[in-house]
Amino acid sequence: MNEITKVRRLILTISSYVLISLILLWFVIPAKAFIAGLILGGLISFYNTLYLARRVRIAGQSVASGSPRLAGTGLIHRVLMVAFGILLAYRLPDWIDYRSVPLGLPIGYILLVIAVLIHIKNEEKKRERRVMFGNHSENSFSRPDV
Repeated sequence: MNEITKVRRLILTISSYVLISLILLWFVIPAKAFIAGLILGGLISFYNTLYLARRVRIAGQSVASGSPRLAGTGLIHRVLMVAFGILLAYRLPDWIDYRSVPLGLPIGYILLVIAVLIHIKNEEKKRERRVMFGNHSENSFSRPDV
């Protein structure tokens, strides 16, 4: 499994936990419209984060293959997704609080940073274990007299 797949899986796991906790809060807290706005903003943010990762991967592959046509990162598509969320909150004010949608938008990007930091920390631990249990010349299996 390559590095990008590990980070992608970690991002999906963490974002699923956050989304499930927000849904549970929606059932418990009486301010359902506020939590629904956070959920909508978080869903848009998770989608935009994964879409950006996919578009960056496609752009990197097109550059590596030497393609004359450059692939974009889909900025207009991501901006339109945010506008769709805000318009949806504006059209359904009883269900979704439009002020909480922008509060939920940075959740995906914050979780991306957290996932990458966790991944870097895990890789450093693996590297330390390799050095600790690695190839040492002074152990019982590599005697100089054999």
